[in-house]
Amino acid sequence: MHLLFVTDESYLQHLWVTLASLFSNTSRRYSINIIDGGIDEGKKEKLSSFAEDQGSTIRYLKFDTRLFQGYKISLHVTEAVYYRILAPNLLNELDKVLYLDCDLLVNRDLAPLYELAIERYLVAAVENADPEFDNKRRNKLGMPPNSPYFNSGVMLMNLKKMRNTKFSSKVLDFLQNNTKKIKYWDQDGLNVIAAKNWLPLHPKWNLQTNMIFNSYRMFTYDEREMNDAIQDPFIIHYTNSSKPWDYMNDHPYKSEYWKYLAKTPFSSYSPLDYNLVNMVKKNVSKLKKRVLLK
Repeated sequence: MHLLFVTDESYLQHLWVTLASLFSNTSRRYSINIIDGGIDEGKKEKLSSFAEDQGSTIRYLKFDTRLFQGYKISLHVTEAVYYRILAPNLLNELDKVLYLDCDLLVNRDLAPLYELAIERYLVAAVENADPEFDNKRRNKLGMPPNSPYFNSGVMLMNLKKMRNTKFSSKVLDFLQNNTKKIKYWDQDGLNVIAAKNWLPLHPKWNLQTNMIFNSYRMFTYDEREMNDAIQDPFIIHYTNSSKPWDYMNDHPYKSEYWKYLAKTPFSSYSPLDYNLVNMVKKNVSKLKKRVLLK
C-alpha cells in the first residue's frame, strides 16, 4: 500500500504522530513516500528507523522547492502545502497513491479506501467542511454552480490519469494565473481542475473540525452519515488554524493527538501558547460552561 505525505521541518512532529496512529491501528506494511520540504538528515534517519520497526519503509522525494516561491501562504500554512501537486511526476512509477495530511490521525485499516476502484476519477475524497463555501466562491473560482468541493487532506489519487491529462500542469497554471481568487491554497486549484471528476467518500474517512461544530445541514451528508463520522471516525483531521497541540484548542479528540505524541521522540513537547494568561482564560471558560450546564 503506497502512502504519500508532505512535510518540512515545521510539521515533522505532527507527521510522526500521524504515523504513530497509523502503526498503532493497522497491521499492514506500507510503502511511505514523503515529499521532503527540508527535513534534517538525522531526523529523517530516525523516522525511517521508526517505520522499519513497524515493517514499513520510507522514501524521501526531493525537488527544487524554489518552484513555489511567492505562492500564497499563511501563519499556519507554508509553501509545502503545494508540493503534493507534483505527486504524479515524483511518483511516476505508481498508478495511484493515498495522500494524507500531517495534521490527522488514522484510526482504521486503510485498505478499504486504498482498494477503491477509481479508474474513472482523478481523485476520491471527502467534501470540504466549510459552511462559508457557496456559489459566490464557486463563481469566483470558475467552478460550475452547486458543484461539490473536496478537502484535499485525504485523497486517493489516480496518478496515471493525472499524468495522462496533464493534471499537475493545469493546477499550477490556475494557481499562477488566479492569485487573487485563491483562498485555500492548492486545494482551490485541485478542485477547479478536478471539478465533477472526483469520487465522494463517506465523511468517516476525513472527519474535519467544522463537521463536529456545525449542523449537518450545512453539508451534503445526511444526519446519520455525519453522526456516524463524529462518533466513529476512521480518520480524524484537525482542520482550522487551532490545532490539538495548542493549549487553547478545544477539539473533542484533542487527547487522541497527545496519546500518540507520547509514542514519539516529541513526547516532552509543551504548547507554545501555554502561559498564565491562557491558563486563566481557559479555566474561566470552563467555569462558564459548567454554569450554563446547570
